[in-house]
Amino acid sequence: MTQATGPSSRNLCTIAGAVLADLSITSRIDTDLASLFVVDSAETGDPVLDSALKGHL
Repeated sequence: MTQATGPSSRNLCTIAGAVLADLSITSRIDTDLASLFVVDSAETGDPVLDSALKGHL
């Protein structure tokens, strides 16, 4: 996609990575060798992060 029609897949991956990094740094998510899981699903006050914690991203 071009910028005129929407975000590129590279941009979407970058945003998803940033969301996961933020949730990880704040100990909201964790991983093991096979999966990623939510440790603390309490609202963060950030609509994007809260949506990710609910599995809507």
